[in-house]
Amino acid sequence: MSDSSQKYADRRAYPRTKVSMPTELQLANGETLMREQTSDLRLGGCYVKTIATIPVETTLGVSLWLGEDKVTISAMVVTCYPEVGNGIQFLAMLSQDRNRVRRFLESRRVSD
Repeated sequence: MSDSSQKYADRRAYPRTKVSMPTELQLANGETLMREQTSDLRLGGCYVKTIATIPVETTLGVSLWLGEDKVTISAMVVTCYPEVGNGIQFLAMLSQDRNRVRRFLESRRVSD
């Protein structure tokens, strides 16, 4: 693990939940960069599996589909593993979206 990756892993404030869900990553100008799947999700971020990775410190919009609900979150790439994926840190989201993500994660932990 690189120094940068370890720095962010050490600061993880929320437990990870293994979950594969559709996600869409958009650049700041709204252009869709890619549609992929998460491998895990937490209230503070997610990991997106992808062959074509995005550079660390790139700011993004991340859209997640939590069942029927689409949640869009302001985020930043914090780790990059070529041909594996990116760690994404959530920077800001509406309170109702945060509650949707929280409820989704709680339901996954109960069913695991």
